Amino acid sequence: AAEVEAAMRERLDAIADPEISVTIDEDTATPGLRLTNLQATYVHSLAVPLLPVWELRFQSAAVVVRPLI
Repeated sequence: AAEVEAAMRERLDAIADPEISVTIDEDTATPGLRLTNLQATYVHSLAVPLLPVWELRFQSAAVVVRPLI
């Protein structure tokens, strides 16, 4: 998880605040399959003069099927 999070932070560093939350976990509920869940959340504050600050939340999720070895 740390490697994926570091790669995402590096890409965001040039264009925005690189604070991102990444979670990776194994899904063992399906017999015979190795599933890995990846979730990322990025919150960006948008400040416009004379208006309250808005928080924009971007979320992404993926499930990867890994081969049984």
